[in-house]
Amino acid sequence: MIKKFTLLLSCLAIASVAGAQTLTVNATPTAGPTCNNGTNGSATINFSGCSGPYTYTVNGGTPQVTNNASVNLTNLSAGAYTVAATTGGGGGTTTLFSDNFDNTSNWTLNTAIGAQDAEANAWVIDDFESWDGVCNSGNLVTTGDKTLHVYCTGQFCSLFGSGAIYDAGGGILSNTTTDKFASLNTNINTTGQTNIVVKFGWRCMGQTDIDYGTLRYSINGGTSWIDLATKYQNQLNWACASVTLPAACENIPNLRLAFRWRNNDDGVGTDPTFAIDDLVVTGGSGSGGCAGTVSFNLANPAPFVPTTNLTGNVDLCQGDVITLSATNANNCTPVTITGEGTYTLTCQNQAGCSGTSAPVIVTLVNDPVANFSFNQIDNYTVDFTSTGSGATTYEWSISDNVIGTGSNLSYDFASDGNYNVTLIVTNACGSDTITLPVQVIKVGINESAVFSTFDLFPNPASSQVMLQLNAIKPVNGVIKVVTPLGQIVAEEIIKFNGAFNKTFDITNLASGIYSIVITTEGNSFSRKLVVE
Repeated sequence: MIKKFTLLLSCLAIASVAGAQTLTVNATPTAGPTCNNGTNGSATINFSGCSGPYTYTVNGGTPQVTNNASVNLTNLSAGAYTVAATTGGGGGTTTLFSDNFDNTSNWTLNTAIGAQDAEANAWVIDDFESWDGVCNSGNLVTTGDKTLHVYCTGQFCSLFGSGAIYDAGGGILSNTTTDKFASLNTNINTTGQTNIVVKFGWRCMGQTDIDYGTLRYSINGGTSWIDLATKYQNQLNWACASVTLPAACENIPNLRLAFRWRNNDDGVGTDPTFAIDDLVVTGGSGSGGCAGTVSFNLANPAPFVPTTNLTGNVDLCQGDVITLSATNANNCTPVTITGEGTYTLTCQNQAGCSGTSAPVIVTLVNDPVANFSFNQIDNYTVDFTSTGSGATTYEWSISDNVIGTGSNLSYDFASDGNYNVTLIVTNACGSDTITLPVQVIKVGINESAVFSTFDLFPNPASSQVMLQLNAIKPVNGVIKVVTPLGQIVAEEIIKFNGAFNKTFDITNLASGIYSIVITTEGNSFSRKLVVE
């Protein structure tokens, strides 16, 4: 899979002195990060218009020196980048100062900045950290060549060895917080000089952004100092630094340099400390040097999101098994789903980018259960209500003739009679059917003249049912419980006026539909009773 990336590129070339040549710096992106938040982007930086060597920084980091007209930047993440480059003066260079630290009188050591701990580390000049003069070399020589470096001062330092080592603190007896600099005690005269460049060999590990070295300069003979931004750290082997000083350092009689070291007391840090050798300061005359910058952006590709065969909310029937799998990914193990939950897949695409799929929410669904109750409300009208569970569709029928849909139904029968009413319910997992007999008896036309209340509850019932009456006038008659075939299973003479309540024990009645019939003064009034 080809990953797209966006590169926004601008180029700005600046001559360091009027009338000088212009250093043009171009960036040619070669690849953006393959994956979102990846670190394998790259770009090629090209220098033209001025002769090398070229000193360049990336986002103000450690200066690098190259004689090549192009360099490759690798292991880049998405983000904004600025490459700043300089060259030496076009009219030639002059060595203004050099020191290999064999003469210790050139330096004032251990000027403190703020309070120092009792066992603060210290600047020393000795030959225990001698450099072989080769950039990117880890070799030390034993020729007696001295270097400027930081060494520990505590009572146990002799146990640590010699050279650029320090006490990072952290112990009960350690108090090693340090912030000191070693400064040149003679002036460097840059009168008539431009493009002041400081070159030196160095190495330093320390602790990132906590224990590290910096280069500082003074344009007033050491009265005040200015720190350059570059932090010298995380460099085990000797490296070659080339630093172009600001224009304020040009054409003055009293430039001075210093090296600063700082560390805290947290017990974390790695040797070597800041070590310096073979310091050289040069200046250019005539047309001066060249400088240029270029800026570009590397953008992240869109995050990889696996596409899955299941999406959103999914119903899972009892006992079923479904599989969640990806359709656009490699190295992706399908998930077998047997129960409720929220499921995702974490996969890689062909480019090796990882991503997590959108969640799939699985809900366990039972088979539907069919059941219903009914109540004759007047004349031949009967209300039906589904009392089952899990259904999403409903179909009501009489003798295979569909009479309606929906969970509730009101139906007008044509005449008295016994009817078999069927309800079919369905959902995604299946269907269920129930058929119940329904007896329809037209409500007497004179009932309202006799009773203001004629209720039977609960209905359907399985053990007991209560008949609740309220007579408008005296009642002298008979109550009967009648089967659909007309068989009388219970009978009782009644005589009352006003309220009347009667509880029937129906535990011995078979399931089915019965009628509660009241006969008085030649009129019959009834209610159906469903026995479960």
